[in-house]
Amino acid sequence: MPWAPSFQYDGEDFWGCPFRGARAYSEPGTPPRQIKVEPWAQEVVALYPHYKAGILLVAGGLIDQPAFYVHCMRIVASEEGAIDAEQQEENRRSAKAAQARMEFTARRPRRR
Repeated sequence: MPWAPSFQYDGEDFWGCPFRGARAYSEPGTPPRQIKVEPWAQEVVALYPHYKAGILLVAGGLIDQPAFYVHCMRIVASEEGAIDAEQQEENRRSAKAAQARMEFTARRPRRR
């Protein structure tokens, strides 16, 4: 997932969101490694809907927010975008399969 922001956990570099199946990748293209999701990280992710709605952690603008908070929100936003893209692709595939089934059924001669 080279498009996703990176982060460090236990001295290792990771890409993507650790909440996605509670997995992260130690290097792009390698098998996933199970990691523990810390309670503080769960709290940070719980703040994302507020961030998305424009309610920030600290009074003021984005520049007034802690860098770690902004970095975490960017990771979550990146994962949300990837999940949305995957869902749209799945919907497109499903619609295409349904269309193909309808066309096949319409061409098939009816038995009496």
